[in-house]
Amino acid sequence: AALNPRVGGREWLTIAYGYRGTAFLDKGEPARAVEDFQRALALTPGQSLYGERLALGYAARGEVHLERGELDGAIADLETALAALPEVRQDPLYAQAYVQRSTIRLAAKSYEAALGDLERAVAASPGLKISPKMAVAYLARAYSKRQKGQIDAAVQDVTKALQLEPRYADAYVVQAEIRRDRMDFADALRDYEAALKVDASRRDLILPEIERIKQALA
Repeated sequence: AALNPRVGGREWLTIAYGYRGTAFLDKGEPARAVEDFQRALALTPGQSLYGERLALGYAARGEVHLERGELDGAIADLETALAALPEVRQDPLYAQAYVQRSTIRLAAKSYEAALGDLERAVAASPGLKISPKMAVAYLARAYSKRQKGQIDAAVQDVTKALQLEPRYADAYVVQAEIRRDRMDFADALRDYEAALKVDASRRDLILPEIERIKQALA
């Protein structure tokens, strides 16, 4: 295509870096994409389009680090990406950066932070499929809420944990304890039995609870 004579060489170079960066991103070469977006921004500081693409490049490169087990590199890239992103944006690519960081925080047992990122991801991409691994974070938050006396909120988190991982014995036990404390003995019994069915190795802990519930129902 012919060059537009009204557009200077600097502008064309910026556009070229932007296009090539996008191509590298589409080809799965995030490191090279980041370099081109950085060059485009250096030529045109404050250009929001290239800033957003640079953020996506960092997010993609963070995913590569994560797949390699390079957690420090992953978190550094994701922090850089998220710092450049709006708090909530309806875009699955933006959501992915939050999902990646939530995965790292989950591995570090930073459950509240992991769920915060997950909720931002869902806001950015409604209908996002959540990994069953996040059930651990929901149950951990349920423990915390239960200790604070926020029982209804704890129940919601336990329910979410079981939706994500239907064979989660710990979640059944927590749900059984909450129902037992509410004197909902029939449902508590079903939960304890479900936990035992999922994990028979917990017989010594669960069977005494089942017997107590049966006595209460008698």
